[in-house]
Amino acid sequence: MKEPMAMTPLFAVLHLLEFPLQSALRHHPELWDQPIALVDPTQRVARVIAATPGARAAGVVEGLMTPQALARCRELLIRPRSVDGESSTMEAIVQVAFGFSPAIEDTAPGLLTLDLRGLPGLLEQSQRHGWAERLKGAMDALGLRSRVGVGPTPNVARLAALWSEEVFVVDDATGFVSTLPIAALEPTAHVAEILGQWGVRTVGEFLALGRADLADRLGLEALALFASASTTSVRPVRQIRPPQRFEEFWEFDPAVETLEPLLFLCRRFTDSFAQRLEALGLAAEHLILRLRLESGQDHRKRLRLPEPARRSEALFQCLQTYLETLRTEAPVVGVDLSLESTRSRQRQFSLFEAAVRDAHQFQETLARLSALVGGDRVGSPVREDSHRTDAFRLVSPDFENAPTVESRPGRWLQAPTPMRRLRPPSPARVEIRVLGGSSSTSITASDPASRLSPDHVLALLSPTFRKEGGKPMTVTAPGPPVSRIPETGPNSASQSPQPVFVSSAVASGRIRRVQGPVRRSGHWWEAQAWAEEVWQVETDRGQVLSLVCREGCWTVDAVAD
Repeated sequence: MKEPMAMTPLFAVLHLLEFPLQSALRHHPELWDQPIALVDPTQRVARVIAATPGARAAGVVEGLMTPQALARCRELLIRPRSVDGESSTMEAIVQVAFGFSPAIEDTAPGLLTLDLRGLPGLLEQSQRHGWAERLKGAMDALGLRSRVGVGPTPNVARLAALWSEEVFVVDDATGFVSTLPIAALEPTAHVAEILGQWGVRTVGEFLALGRADLADRLGLEALALFASASTTSVRPVRQIRPPQRFEEFWEFDPAVETLEPLLFLCRRFTDSFAQRLEALGLAAEHLILRLRLESGQDHRKRLRLPEPARRSEALFQCLQTYLETLRTEAPVVGVDLSLESTRSRQRQFSLFEAAVRDAHQFQETLARLSALVGGDRVGSPVREDSHRTDAFRLVSPDFENAPTVESRPGRWLQAPTPMRRLRPPSPARVEIRVLGGSSSTSITASDPASRLSPDHVLALLSPTFRKEGGKPMTVTAPGPPVSRIPETGPNSASQSPQPVFVSSAVASGRIRRVQGPVRRSGHWWEAQAWAEEVWQVETDRGQVLSLVCREGCWTVDAVAD
């Protein structure tokens, strides 16, 4: 039996050039063509720590104080270093790199090490080069300038990323390391001066002197330099998990008063979010927008997407639709955008079900219509629990929670034979019970003339009445109702009066199941207008009835034979 082939060591290092400066200019890459210097505001004396090529051409280098740098270049723009921006940039590149390898190490700011062992399709040199090109293209899409080095050890891959072309795959590790300048090993200034006096310019010349002889003359630092030049030692990679935080921000200088700069930044933000979500297999569920105003106040808005999405167009349309209708009291000096992620949802529809073709476009259309005609004039019509048959209200469309076949009324109301209408209706004696939390109160209508309607029941169930106990009582309550039955809703079923017992010439018994009330009215244009409430009930004897309360009188209008 053949033994399995040993896994070939293979590593990659992603290096971001001038990481602090790139983090400060990531969302405005066009600023690289301008003379810009980066300073650290936490230092007591502000000095230049990084500069763009335009600033370097004018003589601005690291270490200059701000007045000295401005003296050399009058057009120089000074930008402060942002630690939060650097953290956000590292989170972005870790999330994107996770789509290329699950084993990632945060080696240093702007430096990632990826363990490629076990990844398929990286056996040949051309395949490795194509993989590295795709990784660099992903960084370019984030607006970051990077180098990618691939080698047999983390150290060789790091040297390839720091001291070679933008994409370099090491084939001959020993030959590659030998041609590097001695500065690639990062010796101290004292040792570098000694090696320069000896005429040692490359790593190969340094290694030719021998480890023992150099250790005798240079001490322990010589051993550390030899370890840095090793092409065989493989150190363990300290793996990290990509963060689940998605946040971008920018500060305007000067403040902006128009919509275009905000939309420009939001588009950059959503492009970055889309790429990071794609790499992690996630989708955005909510967008949280924060605008920092010049007056010192903040404007915050939480935007819910119609369905989880990761496409940049869908995220940007949601923001654009909201910002086009927004008016702030002061100019905007900063914008923060974050999102809450979730797993992508996969749904299986039945034969006659279908989804909205583009839920995001549909939501945008609704938002634009609401801004045009008013939010109370756009939505899905829902019937109100009222005596008026044409009463309805508009609610926001919610296709996710639309009623299904299972949520419709049970089959116990669908009698095998049609309901037999009683002409005239049979008078009934009905006991009503109002459920309130864990307690209940029962009221009995002795006869149809008692005119005890559900409106009277609610009037009688006042706090004073409840204190006297909840035992059944016989009440005569003539006169008009003094309160209105509350609208039914998801939490109102337990508070509505419901019939629990019926006694009539056609059917009697305890009510086992009940559905209603359904309110209807007629002749509303005349003085003899009528209003009634209908319950569909089933007694403990299996009788299905239609109970009607009209002008306080209870009758049985129909029965299922």
